[in-house]
Formats: sequence, C-alpha cells, structure tokens
Amino acid sequence: MLQKSFKLEPHDVYNAIKQKYGDSLGDYDVLVSALCTMINTQQKIAAVNQQKFNQFAAQAQKRIAELEAQLKDKS
Repeated sequence: MLQKSFKLEPHDVYNAIKQKYGDSLGDYDVLVSALCTMINTQQKIAAVNQQKFNQFAAQAQKRIAELEAQLKDKS
C-alpha cells in the first residue's frame, strides 16, 4: 500500500484519506488527512535520499577498491 501511495500526488493522498475516513474523524478530518499526506511526502523524500545514498556508497566503494588496487600495484 505504501509503494502505491508513492505514485500518487499529495492532493490525491489527502483526498483519499479524507473521503475514506473523514466522517469518522469528525472535527479532525482535515488535520489528520493533512498530517498523513505530509508523512507520506516525507517517506517519499526519505526513500529517494536512501536510494541516492546507496548509489553514492556504491560509487565510493568502487573508487576505494580502485585506489587500493593502485596501491597494491605500486608495492
């Protein structure tokens, strides 16, 4: 479900939550919908940042291996 929500725009997440749970949330329907939308947006950002970090870490590890190989060849 979380992966599917990543494909939605924030206003679509908000509307889906408000429509599904709005009646049971009473006076807090807007607040809860907005908070859930914000959490979803932050999770998307975190996932993108994690992916970028993983790519950077892989590049760094590759470069470290290259430098170690160069040092070994010079020995």
